[in-house]
Amino acid sequence: MSLADSTQLLKKYASLLPEKRSDLSTEFTSNNPMCGDTISYFGKENLFHLETESCLICQATAGLLWRDRTEFELISPLKDNFNDQTKNIWNNDLGENFQFLEESKRLDWLKLIEILREIPSRGKCFLLPIQGFHSYIQKRGLNDSH
Repeated sequence: MSLADSTQLLKKYASLLPEKRSDLSTEFTSNNPMCGDTISYFGKENLFHLETESCLICQATAGLLWRDRTEFELISPLKDNFNDQTKNIWNNDLGENFQFLEESKRLDWLKLIEILREIPSRGKCFLLPIQGFHSYIQKRGLNDSH
C-alpha cells in the first residue's frame, strides 16, 4: 500500500471519532508521555464518549474503537489476554484477536495493522486507545452486567 493510500485510510478511520462535547466531564485519561498522545474518556450514567489529541495513527485506532465500542466492552473481561497478545502484533497473526467482530469490521482492523507493520515503532499509538478503553471500562465497572 502506498503512503498516500495509507494516509487516506488512516484519515477515514479517524473520521469515525465523535464530535467534541462540552456537557461531559473527563473521567479517565490515557496518555503516552513520550509523544503527547492523549485520549480522554467521558461518561454520564450509561453514556460513553471519547476525545483524542493525538497522532493520526492513534486517532484512527480510536475511531475504529469508537465504532466498535459495544463489542470491545463485551470482551473487557478478557482484556489482559487480549492486550498481551496485541503487544506482539508484529510477530503473530493478530486477526485471531479480532474474531469477536463481524467480518467487515475485522477487515478494517487488519488493514490498520498492516499499515502499522510498516512502521513498528508506532505500536504504542495503536495500543493506547484500546488499553485506555479497557481500563476505563474496569474503572466504571461497565462490564459487570455482561
